[in-house]
Amino acid sequence: MPGYSYSAAGEQTVLATPDSTISVSQPAAALQRFRVFDITMQQLAAAADGTIPHKVQRLTADGTGDAVTEVELDLDGAANDAVVLANHTVEPTYTANQILLEYDINQRAIYRWVSVGERGDIVIPKTNDAGIGHYAEQGADTYAGDVRCTIGWQE
Repeated sequence: MPGYSYSAAGEQTVLATPDSTISVSQPAAALQRFRVFDITMQQLAAAADGTIPHKVQRLTADGTGDAVTEVELDLDGAANDAVVLANHTVEPTYTANQILLEYDINQRAIYRWVSVGERGDIVIPKTNDAGIGHYAEQGADTYAGDVRCTIGWQE
């Protein structure tokens, strides 16, 4: 049965060492399958004609960061259960070989990934701390600025 939908965004400065922009993960209790259906990635500083590598990857521990308040896409919906963090001071534990999306995005572009229906959603399993996170890193063009990632999911 479809649940309620939510959206949240995070921003982060791009560094030579990847630094997570946002993560969405399972809480310690009230576990359920979260379905990610929309991800938007963009650069926020003055753009040049270079590219920035962006990655969305599965994680097994959400790290430490600032709590992000989700936006309910249905105003009659319930509060979300997911743990949403941005501005990480301790990086999430990313799962090896589980990069779900990987794009080199031109600094002048916005990239949006949208699921092609329920079978195309990225599913976060019912496991404590399981989730996904987004990070960008400096490529050969050494972009010095911030990026934003917005994630839409259903609970």
